[in-house]
Parts: sequence; C-alpha cells; structure tokens
Amino acid sequence: MNSILRFAALAASASLSILLVIQLCLFHEHAVSVTWLYLRKAIRISSLQDEKKLGAICRSLGRSNCALNAAKIWVEKEPGNLEAIARLAMAYANSNQFAEAAQYFRVYFAGGGADHETTRSYASTLAKLGQLEESIPWYYETLAAEPSNRELAAELLGQLQRIGRVTEALSLRQQLASLGHLSPLAVVSRNVASLSEEASVADKAQAKANIHALERLTDNEIYFPSLDGRTFVLPVSVGERNVSFVSADPDQKKSKFNLADLSQWQIKFVRVGDDRARISQLRIGEVTVHDLEVATCSDCKSIVGSDALLKAEGRVDTRNRIAMLILNGDSQK
Repeated sequence: MNSILRFAALAASASLSILLVIQLCLFHEHAVSVTWLYLRKAIRISSLQDEKKLGAICRSLGRSNCALNAAKIWVEKEPGNLEAIARLAMAYANSNQFAEAAQYFRVYFAGGGADHETTRSYASTLAKLGQLEESIPWYYETLAAEPSNRELAAELLGQLQRIGRVTEALSLRQQLASLGHLSPLAVVSRNVASLSEEASVADKAQAKANIHALERLTDNEIYFPSLDGRTFVLPVSVGERNVSFVSADPDQKKSKFNLADLSQWQIKFVRVGDDRARISQLRIGEVTVHDLEVATCSDCKSIVGSDALLKAEGRVDTRNRIAMLILNGDSQK
C-alpha cells in the first residue's frame, strides 16, 4: 500500500514538474504564479480575482488566447462591469477577431466608458474592419489625450492620407510639431511622399497616390484640427508646387504677416501703407481667399486672423470629437 502511495506521490510530483516546465516556457518569470492559478482552476477553487490576475499576466506577455479566455470568464461573472467589457473587447481585437471586438466596444462606450487605451483599440479595430472614416474621431480623441504618442500620431496621419484627407493631415502633422511632439516641416512639396516620420514603404506610396487631393476639393468643408482647442496650423500655398505653414487665431481680428514670410512664400502683395499690405490671393489648403488686406511687420510671427477666416466662411466647431477650424471650400472658388 505504501509503495502505491509513494508511486502516486512521485507521479503527481513528476506531473507538477512537467506542468511547471511547460508554464516556464510559456509564461517565463510568471510560471509559478500561473501554475498555481491553473491548479486552483483544476480543483475548482479559483476566484474571479484569480481570473483577473491570470488575464493581466497573459496581456503582459501578449498571449491573446489566454487573455481572451480570462476576459470571457470575467464578463460572464460580472456582465455589467465596464472594465471587464473593455478587456473582452480588446482581447478579441488582439486575437484578430475584429467584428466580435467591435460589438463589445460599442457596449462599452454606450455604457459611458471613456478609457483612452480602449478608444485607441477601438480606432484600430474600426480601421482593420475597413471603416476608416468611422475610425478617425476615435484616433483624434486618443491623440488629444496623448499628443506625445508618436506611434499613434503616425497611425492617424496614415489613415487620413489613405482616405485622401491630405490637407487635414498636413495641418495635424505641423500642429504636433508646434506642440513639440514631431519635427517641424518648413516647406512641403505637393509631391511629398509621406507626412509621417515613421512611415512604411506602403504608407509612402499611398500618400503619394493621394497627394492630388491638395489640388481638388474632396468636400464642401475643409477641416483643420486642434488637439488643445486653441492651436490651429494652416497649410498655405507657396509658389506653384509647395506648401508652407502659418498659425491661425480666430480671436485675432486682423491677419498679420511677416514681410520676410510673404517674400519667401512667394505670396503676391501690394504695400498700401507702412504697416499694411493687400494680398490679391491667399490659398489655404484648397480654399482661396481673394483681396485680403493684412497688417505687416518685420519681426513678428505670421498669423491668419478672423478677417481671412470670415472671407472663407470659417468657423470653429467640434467635429471628430475635438475642436476643428472649418473653412467652406466653395466660398471663394
């Protein structure tokens, strides 16, 4: 009898050792914890806290199936818990089950959820489903909360280029630079290959294919985003083929231009006084403003004010879940 017990003990010990070796291969430094959690499940004494702990370990190691199973159990035990629903949605997304993920994301946001990790995952999920237009507001909301996230910025810039919203991408790209999160672009060719510093070859090819959007109106309204609700950066035409950038301040009544900028940007103007000039034509993105009288200076920063924006029927509004300066693309054709 003792021999049988010793054999059973040795067999159990060997099985546990094998299990531990397997878990060590799969879960590295978490092997002991995971083995203990699985043993508790096997003898039916595991708790919801155990499942949460297992899910966190699986997520940290990128083990999507394990994280998905843990999230399913969490939602099953607490079906109204928004954090659990978010975890399940993201687990489905990380398992490339995007349609299922989208369903749970919608439940999460309908319930009032607003976690930025979840909005980022939802944006990527919509993009994976081919719903690029629908993904943009969620990218913007996340980027407004995390403006220094260069990977996220590159992803949003890429999506904007893919759907032909190049002017908007130019404005966003330079605004990120003005906030100190990307290197500034002084002058950009209309044949620019990419607006992103971390663009892939495919992104560059797609951006080049879509750059013709700078030459035509894709919508009646042209949008310039502001991540902080105050900073607007507008792309203005420079010569025949290039674009430069100027800040906009809707609260400033009179546009003011540095004379050196007007000369460098090849914008035609006529002096009408010591500190005033008349610009016959100023192109902002796809919108052309005619006969604009501006203040001039030799040592100030060029700023587009409300006078130019009113000529372009401009207004500041909320779109894509952030502040946008909106110009009417048909107003000055």
